[in-house]
Amino acid sequence: MFDRWLYPEVAGSTPAHFLTGCELSKLPNTGATTRKWRKTGQEPRVGDIVLVPEPGTTWSKWLIGRITDIHPGEDGAIRSATVKTKQGTVTRSARSLRLVEPSTDA
Repeated sequence: MFDRWLYPEVAGSTPAHFLTGCELSKLPNTGATTRKWRKTGQEPRVGDIVLVPEPGTTWSKWLIGRITDIHPGEDGAIRSATVKTKQGTVTRSARSLRLVEPSTDA
């Protein structure tokens, strides 16, 4: 019943062999940059009116504000934004901001 384990070749008994039916000869390329991960939709712009999510609060308690400054990363993609709200100025991740009304500047 377990005569498979008597063979000296152990490459066939790896988890990859049982999942795919053959051994993995190389690792998959996880460093590939695809368009899916680079494109986030409409980029935030100065003048946009946004909702600023606060951790631990419901969406009805989120602050509303206007983007006054954007902060791009090393690759040129916009990573964070400074938002002026009724309670002051905050800096938040661009991904966490929710667009309410785009700016009218072209």
